[in-house]
Amino acid sequence: MIRPAPFFKRILLLSLVLTMVTLLVGIGGTAASETEKTYIEFILDSSFSMNEQAERNKTRMDVAKEVMIDLIQNLEDRPDLEIGLRVYGARNTQCDDTVLMQDFTPVAEARAKIIEIVRSLRPRGKTPIAYSLELAALDFPSKDSRNVIVLITDGEESCGGNPCLVSAALQAEGIIYKPYVVGFAMTASEEAKVRCIGTYYSAKDRKSLSEALGSIMKEVVQEPEVRPANLQVKVTYRDSDITADCRLEVIRDTTTAAVFDVGNQVFRYSGDAGTVDLKVTYLGAVPVEKSVAGIRLEQGQTTSVTVKLDDLLGTLRVRVLSGNRDVTAQAEAWARDDQRQLPLASRGDFLTAVIPSGFYGVQAVYQGNRSQLAEVDVSPGETTDLTLTIDAPAKIVLVPTFDGEPVPTDKVRAWYIDSTGVEAGFADENGKLTAVVKGGVYGIRCEYLGTPPQVRRLDKVEVAGGEVKQIPVPFAAEGKLRVIVTADGKPHVAGQPLVTVYKAGAGFDSEAWVANLEMVAQGVCERQLRYGKYDLRIIQLGAGYPDEERFDIEIVGGEVTETIIEVGAAGKLQIRLSSDGRPHTAGSPLVIVYEAGAGFDPDAWVANFEQVAQAVYEGVLKAGTYDVKVINLGDGFRDQELLGIEVKSGAITQKTIELGGLGRVEVDLTGAEGYDWLRVMLFAVGEFSQWGEYDTYVCDLEYDDAKGIWRGEVREGKYQMRITDGYGREQRLEITVEPGTVTRRGIVLDLREDWETYEEWGDSADWEWEWRIED
Repeated sequence: MIRPAPFFKRILLLSLVLTMVTLLVGIGGTAASETEKTYIEFILDSSFSMNEQAERNKTRMDVAKEVMIDLIQNLEDRPDLEIGLRVYGARNTQCDDTVLMQDFTPVAEARAKIIEIVRSLRPRGKTPIAYSLELAALDFPSKDSRNVIVLITDGEESCGGNPCLVSAALQAEGIIYKPYVVGFAMTASEEAKVRCIGTYYSAKDRKSLSEALGSIMKEVVQEPEVRPANLQVKVTYRDSDITADCRLEVIRDTTTAAVFDVGNQVFRYSGDAGTVDLKVTYLGAVPVEKSVAGIRLEQGQTTSVTVKLDDLLGTLRVRVLSGNRDVTAQAEAWARDDQRQLPLASRGDFLTAVIPSGFYGVQAVYQGNRSQLAEVDVSPGETTDLTLTIDAPAKIVLVPTFDGEPVPTDKVRAWYIDSTGVEAGFADENGKLTAVVKGGVYGIRCEYLGTPPQVRRLDKVEVAGGEVKQIPVPFAAEGKLRVIVTADGKPHVAGQPLVTVYKAGAGFDSEAWVANLEMVAQGVCERQLRYGKYDLRIIQLGAGYPDEERFDIEIVGGEVTETIIEVGAAGKLQIRLSSDGRPHTAGSPLVIVYEAGAGFDPDAWVANFEQVAQAVYEGVLKAGTYDVKVINLGDGFRDQELLGIEVKSGAITQKTIELGGLGRVEVDLTGAEGYDWLRVMLFAVGEFSQWGEYDTYVCDLEYDDAKGIWRGEVREGKYQMRITDGYGREQRLEITVEPGTVTRRGIVLDLREDWETYEEWGDSADWEWEWRIED
């Protein structure tokens, strides 16, 4: 498998290490390059498959060893040639088994060592060709040499790598030449997978293997061609490449050897070894020449020279302002000395020129208006910035419209006021209201003379010198009404306020309804309305807030009419229901709020509170005083009333109603068997009479068929129990119910009946009750 991250990191490292040394000169110079060498790295396959038989009882490895030893013994020793040996598959069966057995050394020194290594090899492992190529790239000492790889293998990649991709990458980076690959005793399908690595040779036996390696050596180890001396020249100013704007003359022995005109990204010259002089001419706004002498060229080497013009040129950058407005893009500027005038060109946010260093006068023009002449020293190799100001007049043009349509100038008039309070009028200039002013800040008043008459005021209109500012002035038949509802000075949050609009003076008659305003923010409602007067009604302000009314609100066309309605602050009232110190759980309580002192009249109803927790009810109310009634507390619990509760602004008012604990009542009417139709009721004793008509009904006890008793659960306290037959005859008994206990009463009841009389007289028959209480 190719290891991309390590590979590209190594390639980057090699690229940095092997970068050509370039001499950057200000006054000319040379950079010496290394004499080119040839480096050959043999990569030999020692994988397990090399154990297979090749010929005459010899394995593939036996044959490969013989051929390699012959090759190394007969290889010519030359000063420009070094060789190395890398072997894979010789140590173990891991995919990282690839070792540089012999580093690059002259042939004479490496010969004996490599022969000894080859003789000792034993095939063992796998075939990591791609990984071997990656590591081989790091073995070469220089990227600029002739780096040659000769791979001898008997099989394809077996570790998941892509040797063809690795080879292509190394060649593209210029690290190696195209590799040579010798496939030994390989099938056609295997050969197809390694041909893409480089120039491929096929070998089946000792003879063909020896011929293949011999051919490779003849091609690689040949006499080097005589190469010329090369020169590369670049020109820079402040580290920016300006070669394309320059001309170069190469001079040998006072005679011009070559001339290169503008437009080149780099000047390239080839010739004989020796010394040359250079003359560089920068063809900017003003031509500048620089000579560099004594550049030494070596045969077969490339000498790189960079000529810097930082000591001759400087940069001038100019910004142009009209008032406080940047008009550089619309302005022109030039610099002049005692000999010439140099125009500045627009580059980015400046007018710029690269010019010979020195003293200049600089001036700009905008809309025919000139700046003062500024004097400036342009320093060599530096940027000199200059800001020029032009006092050009400004123009304000008003564009009035009515309901989107242009308004003729005879229907409007306008004035402007400067910072000193001086007022002047706008003039009709070609059908437009126009004022010519100095750059500054102005107030503007514009009147519409049509119907309805309107005035528009514009404050802090800023205009820069030389600027033509068009200002729309819209008039309209409609204006905007904005109503802001506040509570204690803050946006009103209760309820869902609805602002309804009626014709003024119509008494909020439904026929006079005009529109409802739209809510655009918390407590803010607005809408476009035709000019005129209107009455407002604000409803749904929330619990405790009465409706609000406002009269004769005037809407002016094209303007915003804003009305603030203060409805007062709100507070929160919280009612807690408690039974014997614990949250009340019986019934389905309803907490109703009324205006204080209204006797719980339905017309004084304010709100019903929401239950927010067990036995806790609350609501937001306008600050004030209220009465509260609590109903549906469950069997045995009377309605509760709280009077005169004060709700304060921004505060939570809490009230707890203690309803008392619950107790159980059981009544056993002995002698009343079969009389389950009897009714047993409980009444809370009234304050006027223990047995009087003011007693308050609480509940009926229920008859338990299984136990033959009447039973029920009620709040603690004193009660009157009434037993009645439903025909006006009853018995009464006072009982006390304690919380958490059972109050039991046994009553012996004797109902004597005169059936004969009943048959004769019916309901008119006399009944007699006799009873006694058993505690």
